[in-house]
Amino acid sequence: MDYTKTKLLAQELFRTDAVMGFEAIDPYHQGNQVIGWLCRAEGAFYGSLLINEVNGLEAMQIIRGTPKIGYPFDKQGRWNFPSAKKINAYEKFDGTNILSFKYFDSKGFKFVSYKTRLLPFLKDGGRFGDFKTMWDRMLEKYPAIPTLCEINNCNISFELYGSANAHLILYEIPLDTAVLFGITNDGKVIDHEYLDVRDVPPAPFITMITGKYVESYQSQKVEMQDKLVVIVEGESYRGLEGQVWYLHLDDGKVMQFKCKPEEIESIHFSQGRRLSKTTVMATCFKSIENGDLTFDFVVELLTEDYSPELIDMSKDLILQCVQRVQKELEFKESVVVCYREIGINILVDKRTVMRALSEYFAKTEMTHVYNVVMAYETVGKK
Repeated sequence: MDYTKTKLLAQELFRTDAVMGFEAIDPYHQGNQVIGWLCRAEGAFYGSLLINEVNGLEAMQIIRGTPKIGYPFDKQGRWNFPSAKKINAYEKFDGTNILSFKYFDSKGFKFVSYKTRLLPFLKDGGRFGDFKTMWDRMLEKYPAIPTLCEINNCNISFELYGSANAHLILYEIPLDTAVLFGITNDGKVIDHEYLDVRDVPPAPFITMITGKYVESYQSQKVEMQDKLVVIVEGESYRGLEGQVWYLHLDDGKVMQFKCKPEEIESIHFSQGRRLSKTTVMATCFKSIENGDLTFDFVVELLTEDYSPELIDMSKDLILQCVQRVQKELEFKESVVVCYREIGINILVDKRTVMRALSEYFAKTEMTHVYNVVMAYETVGKK
């Protein structure tokens, strides 16, 4: 197909110039080579795909991505709550978003695959995050996952979370997933209350919002804040990262807003004339989920939410955070290499393994070493 024409078509459909061409092999259907465009601009089509070809033959189709969820107020603090017939509040997990989607080839054969927001397909990134391997564990745990798109006739948005995929919130469970919602390729969001999820756990229901919206929103923030446990201020917590509110509007559409504890919310907003360290670190992990950890990519992702001036003032901090995460990834890689050389399963003989590893790492690092090995052995091993 004509490269220029398909790019122009993608820009027209996604209403932006910010489209990225891709040519990728679907890891879940190795015979399928898929060519198309991915929308990298904020808005209704964020993360969506325009597939042009499958296996060298035309198969034009749009795959709607997982939308970013905003707050019910603007940057000036003005509230934006439309009237709703009902509002369901569900737990917001702090992990990696995985979209399950259907696509077809020129003969009409359908395929189910998976992606993070800014990649066409799920993949393993070596030291940059083995997200496919982690997701494959979920497919083993919940065999119904590949059937949910067909059963519900829509794409399904999941969250992949747990201690092996650590972000700001620390979870006791090594790895798990939850169904968040459905989304059709014409952009309709479907509350999971109306999905058939079989044995796959949905995001837990918290409450139905009643009364005045703003007062309810503020009271939920206070309640979550009171239960939030600080492990390392600005870096790690136990509790809820927040809630997602599903507003069922009078016209039948569903609008989503997020509601977070005050401390978690403030971390994600800029303070003063610099970005917060936690905001930049979170964006570093987002870059790993959606490509490579580089300074330029982290800056690109930050521009989705922050002004160029603010980012420019924070360049030293951004570089420090990128280097810090790179160093952490290198450390994890070195631990796994040493563990493999020992040749003993830590689940079988913990004492011998840890004694052997202590020859390679400082005493102060051994708790971290243990956590890395356990995550590798119980979740990320390939």
